[in-house]
Amino acid sequence: DDPIKGVTATQSKAKLLAYFGYFSGAGNADDIEAHIANLERMDVRTRPKSELLPGYWNLAGDTAGSRPPMFMEEALEQKNLQGYLTVRSVSIDISDGLVVRSTANVAFANDRLEIVPAESRLTFVSDSKLKAMPADRPLTVTYLDDDLLILRDDTSGWKFGSWMKDLFVRREVYLRSQPGSQRNRFWRGFQDWQDWLPQVPVSLVAWLGQSGIGSISGLAGRWSYEPEMDAIDIGFGSDLLGKRVQLLQVANPTDLGMVWAITRYSIRESEQVDRVAQQVDLYKNVIYSGLFWPASFVAACAVLRTLAKRRQGDGHRTQHVVELACGTGLPSLAALAAGSKVTSTDLSPLAQDLVRRSAALQSEAFESGFATGVLDVKEDVPETLLALRPDIVVASDMLYDEEMALALGRLTAAAACDGATVIVTDPGRLDGRGQSLFFESFRTEYAARWRPGEGAMPELAGGSLQFVQERVPESILDLGAKAMRYGGQVDQFIGVFAFSPSSPRESRAG
Repeated sequence: DDPIKGVTATQSKAKLLAYFGYFSGAGNADDIEAHIANLERMDVRTRPKSELLPGYWNLAGDTAGSRPPMFMEEALEQKNLQGYLTVRSVSIDISDGLVVRSTANVAFANDRLEIVPAESRLTFVSDSKLKAMPADRPLTVTYLDDDLLILRDDTSGWKFGSWMKDLFVRREVYLRSQPGSQRNRFWRGFQDWQDWLPQVPVSLVAWLGQSGIGSISGLAGRWSYEPEMDAIDIGFGSDLLGKRVQLLQVANPTDLGMVWAITRYSIRESEQVDRVAQQVDLYKNVIYSGLFWPASFVAACAVLRTLAKRRQGDGHRTQHVVELACGTGLPSLAALAAGSKVTSTDLSPLAQDLVRRSAALQSEAFESGFATGVLDVKEDVPETLLALRPDIVVASDMLYDEEMALALGRLTAAAACDGATVIVTDPGRLDGRGQSLFFESFRTEYAARWRPGEGAMPELAGGSLQFVQERVPESILDLGAKAMRYGGQVDQFIGVFAFSPSSPRESRAG
């Protein structure tokens, strides 16, 4: 009956630590919750919990966003009143008397760093049930051994009622460490109940779809909202790009007007399809498309490296970069700043608006060198992409479901056969299955489109198709604070797939 049949405690712990960035690897939230559930069904304690708890622990990660670490909540709420902050690391030192001395390393929006201390006391209510004083917070030790501690927050979710409980159940995973050591991880800041607001309409939209109320006249609507925006300034280093890039993202995802506009838009756009699934997907995609995700920095760097190589072979022709599901569009904006022609595509009207405004800030060539468009990766045939005649096709962090992975493989393989360089980044979604499905689809489509008169088809096995791990700089992770707050934990290790055809577009175009 184990959630993951045949997986040992050691394997589940390794998967958790990989996901939380302790070594290369990743996964999605469902995978992590399954591995935690696997551990919670096991009892591998060598000593009683009261003897195992004391020691020095580093917070490795959590399973729910929007709230500060349990032992630091009150202290960090006070600090957050001084300005928006990001929690970079948390450690706890539990004494034999179960006094918990906690330390958080936080960064404020103005880059000021501060160490925040806190102290509480644990008492056992039963073998696993704890209370953390002085806040009288109920906790459960759901797993504990010599290396790993998993705590569940049992604080009541009364603010939204029991029907919303699943969205806010939280577990924190701690790794036993050496005293004084710190593990740099990155959590979102928080602003009390408002941080939950963008997530709430996901359930609302699903309910509207199931009930049929969403079809009532006046509830659905076109996208017509202009949210307040924040500017992010990003540098790539003189070896890649000799100028900085400005990127716009949504300033306040809890803006009631925007939340309502996305809800209405999602209902309207999904009226003719499977309403529940499509509405929820649309809502999530639009809200996430307005936030900067640090994985896009790795994709942008790969695009800049590819542009430099292509200029060596064909320095006189302007390269055309097409980005799929662009979101805030950092790869597009970097390519535009480097002098390329750019087309940024996304289904989200919010994303198209943001990247268009960002592009206008970058370049004097904006009017002639930049365009946005709608391209549905799952539904559009590859010829829709080929009609744009791209030299480089880039897609960042899109392998989050099986259908998307297969569709992206088809589109990018068609572009590669037509002479375009393909760049795809992925932190290991679907526990790595996303990459396997992508490669399977890529190979099949590439073989089907290869023309016999073009010589031997490239070998598409072994090391020729692989994602190479790259680490996201900590300064860039800090810029992704909003994505961390509203979208969950942001990955620090990103895989990069870059495939360049043997014959680029100009020599093969017929």
